[in-house]
Amino acid sequence: MQFCKYGCGTYVGFLADVKSLDGLKSVPIEVKTSKVHECPKRGWSEYVRCIRCGNEICFHNSETSSITGKKYPFDSPKKRHQCRFFTKSGGDIN
Repeated sequence: MQFCKYGCGTYVGFLADVKSLDGLKSVPIEVKTSKVHECPKRGWSEYVRCIRCGNEICFHNSETSSITGKKYPFDSPKKRHQCRFFTKSGGDIN
């Protein structure tokens, strides 16, 4: 167990079976909540592939939906991702 390396003050630990999307890195788990730690001081995520269109996207911990709490995807730090598979009838995929 240790404090978050980004200095937010959250106490975190790591579990062998909880890995990043690529399966290579351990993901920090908050000791108090047992949930994945999403540090507000970390900022931008590494780039990952959109599960719908395959384009590279990134996320920022402070850019979240007030309704769902999910992070908004971005093509770059200044441009929101507009997935080509988004449909008005299908709802918001975020």
